[in-house]
Parts: sequence; structure tokens; C-alpha cells
Amino acid sequence: MMNVVEELGIKYTDGKANVEGLELFGCTVVHGVNVHSMSSDYRLGRYDRIIFNFPHSGLGFGSEHDIFFIMLHQGLVRGFLESARKMLKDEDGEIHVTHKTTDPFNRWGIETLAGEKGLRLIGEIEFHKWAFPGYSNKKGGGSNCNSTFPIVKASTFMFKI
Repeated sequence: MMNVVEELGIKYTDGKANVEGLELFGCTVVHGVNVHSMSSDYRLGRYDRIIFNFPHSGLGFGSEHDIFFIMLHQGLVRGFLESARKMLKDEDGEIHVTHKTTDPFNRWGIETLAGEKGLRLIGEIEFHKWAFPGYSNKKGGGSNCNSTFPIVKASTFMFKI
């Protein structure tokens, strides 16, 4: 079985170079993090900002309108928000979730899910890929994992405790 670092170089064309670039800037890169249990991962600490761009369960491609898959995606986001909340450094810490705002993605109810976890919306900013030079969104799983997906309308939702 391949480890996550080896898999990174195979799945994503620029994966290894991106990690090396981050490390050159002094970033700590941690592989194999599970968003549901990250708050108890000994390799991680507490943070001022915790960001999840375009969460997706990896299931239901082409069936995004199906309530079953919407609920799977909501479960992923709920788990992330619950774990991330425990990892904020202090009350000024923020959790950001960038997500598509068109149908059916708006039916995930990102703001409602955050409210369920004791988080309040402090802002919403329209996401523009061009504002982040070099940013390339990826599908994340399967044989097309190195492929991008269209981002027509999306926002970054910012939450605090």
C-alpha cells in the first residue's frame, strides 16, 4: 500500500512541488488528516484560522441533486466544523469554508450546519479564483483527481465561536 506522500506525487502533477514550496516558507505540512478526528490528531495544534476549500465527500459525482449525497456531504462538513471548533487557538479564531453557492450546492446549508456546531457567521465573501494566483482546485479523488471543476459562483463563509 502506498503512503500519502507517494500518492501525492502520482495523483497531482504539482503536488510535491507545492508541498516543498510551502515548507520553504516555513509551513508545516501534515498528510493523512481526517476532518472528523483532526482535533485529536497529535500532529496538529491550535490555529488562528482553519480553512476548508470546496469540501466534498468524494461520492455522488453527477448525482449532486440527490438528497442522499447532499446528506453525505453535510456529514463531512459537520464533522469538519465540530473538529475545527475545538482547534481554534482562542475566541478570535475563525473557521472558513469556501463553497459553491449555486443549486444544488447551496442546499448543503453551510450556515445552518455551522450554527448547529455553535458557530456564528461573521462574513461572507464572494470567491474569485483569479484573486489567488497559482490556485488550482482539484476533484480530490478517483481517476480524475488531478482535474479541476468549474467554479461559477462560490463564497467563503467565515465563522467564529
